[in-house]
Amino acid sequence: MNGKIESGAHGIYHLRLENEMTSVASARKMESLKLSLLPGDDVVAEIPANSLNPNETIRSRIVWRHKTN
Repeated sequence: MNGKIESGAHGIYHLRLENEMTSVASARKMESLKLSLLPGDDVVAEIPANSLNPNETIRSRIVWRHKTN
């Protein structure tokens, strides 16, 4: 699911998803590759099916950052 980084640091980020929901996402592997993620970056996040309970915080994993010019 596509989203935009709102805030975060040290591998944990808050995302605003394309369906206007918020998510807490991790990006440990991307940071080990020395890729920096900044607020406003467009990203793709994987969300497991068991994390879509509306009563709990949505947890996800950032798998792709879109290039910006």
